[in-house]
Amino acid sequence: MEKIIIDQYIFCDSYESAKRISKTFENFHFKFYGLGKNSSIYAKRHIRKNPESEYYPYKVIVRYLIEYEGAFLE
Repeated sequence: MEKIIIDQYIFCDSYESAKRISKTFENFHFKFYGLGKNSSIYAKRHIRKNPESEYYPYKVIVRYLIEYEGAFLE
């Protein structure tokens, strides 16, 4: 079983904004077709401090873990 990890970063100006955005992904999932099977991919999310920017001190990390059988075609 192989894995693909897709991370999406959403930068926020406040913790409240990050919390609100994170909540929108609570029941978010999509269907992934191909690479051996059909599966529902659910978003896992985390709120982290973002020390790189004073304007966007928080970031929401939305992670999709896709497991598949087989290999990519080259």
